[in-house]
Amino acid sequence: MKHRRAFLGVAATVCIVLQLKGDLRLSALSAGLWLLALACADRQPLRRLWMPRFWLLTLLMALGSGLLLGKADWVLGPFKLSKFGLEAGLLMVFRGLFLFALMGWASKLIVDKDVQRAIHKIGLSKFGNALSAAFGFVPLLLERVRVAPLAGRNKRMGARLRLLYPAAVDLVRYAVLLARSLEIPPFVAAVVGPPGSGKTTLVQNIAKQLSADGFRMGGITQPAIHKGGARIGYQLSHVANGEGVDFAHREENGIVFSEEGWRWARLRINTSFAAVGSVDCVVLDELGRLEAKGEGHLHALTLPQPSPPLLVSVREDCENEISKRIGPFAVKVAAGAPPDEINPFIEALRKHLHSVRSNFAPPPPKETEQ
Repeated sequence: MKHRRAFLGVAATVCIVLQLKGDLRLSALSAGLWLLALACADRQPLRRLWMPRFWLLTLLMALGSGLLLGKADWVLGPFKLSKFGLEAGLLMVFRGLFLFALMGWASKLIVDKDVQRAIHKIGLSKFGNALSAAFGFVPLLLERVRVAPLAGRNKRMGARLRLLYPAAVDLVRYAVLLARSLEIPPFVAAVVGPPGSGKTTLVQNIAKQLSADGFRMGGITQPAIHKGGARIGYQLSHVANGEGVDFAHREENGIVFSEEGWRWARLRINTSFAAVGSVDCVVLDELGRLEAKGEGHLHALTLPQPSPPLLVSVREDCENEISKRIGPFAVKVAAGAPPDEINPFIEALRKHLHSVRSNFAPPPPKETEQ
């Protein structure tokens, strides 16, 4: 693993140097070498590049550059092509291909434990956290790029154009999130464990302790519904006031979620994040396979700047993907951990909440002269 990582690091450096001159042939060589290096050492980022319609559209844009930019060098019937414009368009294609492939690999590298440990050792913890959050959004952004050209397929042109607009808005929204994530990511305290390990119970208890300490808590928990010792579904509970609603029930084909429950959860989550300055900590419970794909409760999660700290419970096998989407976990504890591990976790979160509150406390009133 380390040898492959070192090989790709050297290859990435060489390919970046080749891209610097802005020469079309060197950029094409750089993109080709990087794709070959990934094919030899790490094929997962290559799978993310499989977007035929997107690349076809990009090539058409490059041809459009040849029609619109520069003096005409070739005449093909009614079309006049510019060598300068065509080269500029192709340079954009090769650089885009290289950048997407590089970011796909870098998004995995930056969350690697050894890399994070090295960043912390040289005193760049905040910078490393910001990079983790930024690269964590890259796979999500690529998913949006993949989906956008497909909006409204098999529909008439007018209907398709109407559907492309919200798809473009969604793409811009996630690009903005990517740019915002270059700032300091949110403080995330995570309770991690497999299903049925007591994640929700622990999160509820921590939220009650923090509330008793005077911290204003928002967000939702997702307690299970049991019958005869078996889990038959889930409820949703609002952390701030205990209000609840049925959310999911087990049927023959698996768990069926209520659309009304999703809407209820989105409203409470959005309200908690909209109340920056009025809520000290937001709870997000039962982040699992849906959230690892950017779905589920994460649909409601648009982090403001600054974002309130998060207390989350995360399914164990989804930990890496979810940390890429919401930011690295500042502190983490296993759901079934003993008190001597849970107490320091709570204290670290409590200490951070105190520091945030003191940083944003209003200044004392000035004394008036008598």
